[in-house]
Amino acid sequence: MAKCGGCGKFMGPTGGAKCNKCKVIYHLPCLGLTEKDKLPATWICVECKRHVPRDNRADTPVRGAPSQVEPDVNEVVYTAEVSGNTAASDLTEETKVELGLEIRLFRNELRAVREEIRQFRTEMSDLRSAMSEADSRLTKMDARVVELETKMAESGTGKLEEMIADLKLELQEKDQDMLLNDLEFSQIPEENGENPLQIVALVATKLGVKLDERDIVSAERVGPRHRSGRASGESGEGAGRAARRSGLGLSWCE
Repeated sequence: MAKCGGCGKFMGPTGGAKCNKCKVIYHLPCLGLTEKDKLPATWICVECKRHVPRDNRADTPVRGAPSQVEPDVNEVVYTAEVSGNTAASDLTEETKVELGLEIRLFRNELRAVREEIRQFRTEMSDLRSAMSEADSRLTKMDARVVELETKMAESGTGKLEEMIADLKLELQEKDQDMLLNDLEFSQIPEENGENPLQIVALVATKLGVKLDERDIVSAERVGPRHRSGRASGESGEGAGRAARRSGLGLSWCE
């Protein structure tokens, strides 16, 4: 498949004009011609015409030679007219080819510009859609923020502060309860007029624990008391409750 000598595109073997000299095929539109226009069999392209040497009429006798006869005026005029018509025809044909090429290039450029404009419109449409969607989302977010602010303003923070204060108080009470420990001592003789606090402090000293009477919350005997009282040296049971100021609580029982 041959290429057009004008536009460089492939073309079929028919439907074009073929140069009789260089055998190059041209599209008829590239030459500015239509299918109705008929070209002679000896037609040659513009490029080949450019390389054809000019006819300098070598057989014309040298002007001014005394032995030659002056040519006929009518013949000279006719020859000039034929040469002028041929040059004008060549110029017109060449102009048509160049004009056809320019028009084709212009059409290609217009087609490319049209495609770019179409792509630009598509991108603008997508951009508008994205901006519209973003605007809608921002509107919804603003509405939600306003709704949340309204709910917070209506509910207020007074109830929350009150609940926090109650929880703190409850935690403090539980911490105080956890600091208290109860201990019970048995087999300690009961005597009349005894002081349970001193007994608890004495037992703690014998156990190697430093315990002051101020650290003891309470100390008392537990269980039933003997009617006639217990003699010195009898064993009995008692309870002592103590709590260290430093945080360690003790409860003592006899």
